[in-house]
Amino acid sequence: MYSINELIKFSKKAIDSKPIKLCILGNCSTQFLTKAVKGEGVARNLNLVTYEAGYNQTTEEILNPNSEMYRFNPDIVIIYLASEKLYEDFCQCSNPDNFAENTISEIKAYHEKITENTGARIIQFNFAEISDQLYGNFSAKIKTSFIYQIRKLNYLLQKLMSTESGVFPYDLLSLQTRFGYDKIFPSVQYHSAKLTIGLDYLPFVSKGIVDIICAMNGKIKKCIITDLDNTLWGGNAGDRDIGDLEIGSIGRGHAFSDFQRYIKQLKERGIMLAVCSKNNEETAKRPFEELDDMELRLNDFIIFTANWDDKATNVKNIISTLNISPDSVVFIDDNSFERNTVK
Repeated sequence: MYSINELIKFSKKAIDSKPIKLCILGNCSTQFLTKAVKGEGVARNLNLVTYEAGYNQTTEEILNPNSEMYRFNPDIVIIYLASEKLYEDFCQCSNPDNFAENTISEIKAYHEKITENTGARIIQFNFAEISDQLYGNFSAKIKTSFIYQIRKLNYLLQKLMSTESGVFPYDLLSLQTRFGYDKIFPSVQYHSAKLTIGLDYLPFVSKGIVDIICAMNGKIKKCIITDLDNTLWGGNAGDRDIGDLEIGSIGRGHAFSDFQRYIKQLKERGIMLAVCSKNNEETAKRPFEELDDMELRLNDFIIFTANWDDKATNVKNIISTLNISPDSVVFIDDNSFERNTVK
């Protein structure tokens, strides 16, 4: 992942590819977010032509049919309503019980106006959780607390977006869960410059946004090619009894079983699965055929390659057989040498 300084440098470069017009709206300062997203686009050969609205001009830009945003005529609109600013609005509202409902009504109107006037696709941020600390743990059950309302707002936003085919969520809350609120949203940064997302974490956000843009344009992962030994189970199938492989609910086996469950879910979503293993084919297939604790079975894999050829050649053959591009494939292997060779 690139640093924020690298992304800012990238953002100044020109890309000779079809332009994608991107508008960024926010109720906070978004200039570094704009540069980070543009720089991430350059790093992935996307020509993102950006328009950044003024500070806290979201409503004016969307509701005014003659606004600069509509003259820009974006292909994609990003809406980032920071929880820090929403908290200030919440503290001033006369009816805090209905804050979430009122806010989601405004967001729905935003989506409808943008769609009506531009047909642009929308990337909508969800909301970080700021605890107002007024009620302690009771905030989770008191309707007039901000934490109650922001959690309700996130639920209502999910419910709304599930009905909107042209709206794509960016899950900012998951980043907070991963790293912690204080790291991602340093309060001194907001109070001094109206910047909400810490500069060190903007690369995570910009990568997530560009991932969405790539998916919008058909650049998606279509296939997982996975190793077997010490990847789908613990141990080497050719070096021990099948029953001694680590799989199931005990010890390290639990981790391998959970990983198989995750891979199985991806397969059920439509992602193709393939095996690339250095092993005898009969030996490699035995765990799938004989172990009850295996979550994956042979019929889950569209291609099963187990031989002693180098993995780079085998991976090339799998990609060619499936007639897909290399950048639509994820290769998983516990051995760093094999990963680097395939890379």
